[in-house]
Amino acid sequence: MFAAVTGKLQEKIDEIGRKGFWPTFGKLLRDRIYSHRQYVFLERSLALPHREYSRKRGWEIRILDGKRDIDKFRDHYSARTSDFTSLFEKGAIAFGSFVHDILVGHMWFATQDLYESYHNHTFRLKDGEVYQTEGFAVLRYRGTLMVLDGMQVAHKYFLAKGYEKVVCVVDIEHLTNMKLHFRLGFEESGAILHTRKLLFYRWRRSTVEHYQGTRFDAFKKGRVAPSPSSPDR
Repeated sequence: MFAAVTGKLQEKIDEIGRKGFWPTFGKLLRDRIYSHRQYVFLERSLALPHREYSRKRGWEIRILDGKRDIDKFRDHYSARTSDFTSLFEKGAIAFGSFVHDILVGHMWFATQDLYESYHNHTFRLKDGEVYQTEGFAVLRYRGTLMVLDGMQVAHKYFLAKGYEKVVCVVDIEHLTNMKLHFRLGFEESGAILHTRKLLFYRWRRSTVEHYQGTRFDAFKKGRVAPSPSSPDR
């Protein structure tokens, strides 16, 4: 319990150092007093090849074993070890990014219906679908190709297992993440998840809004579609 509290406190101190006091305080008000967030549902065919790029890898991507590897999270993610243990217990699959056997990033997927307390929503999966959920990277590796590497390895893994489509939700205010997913070939599914929270999460409500057509074409500018004939690696 003490480790979890100190971990959260250190996260806030680091955030103040990066963003300043008032932006951090404003975010705290939005997150803990009242917030209304919107997450667009996106989907991508697993058969769609990833864009090819050349570089030297500074990390290794591998599937995590819940019982054997849970201690790996304690190096950088000790405050959330219990959350990740719960995900493993729900059958979620994690792909970890390792540098010298230290876990520096991870991405999670579910192959069955999954309730996420953060969204206060149960994500229902159809046959052939896999849900791409949480993903993290330590500060040093944010903005690198680590996320693309992890996503590519995971997508190839599930395609080989017979799955056809990956689905996810992305916060529409997270501009970088929105652009990244559209650039990687994700398309709108025609739905938005609205989450509303009040007074330290004592009141929460989540609803799904369905719509026709597209709403986020602005994020697709400059998207480079991978060539179907290009080798995937």
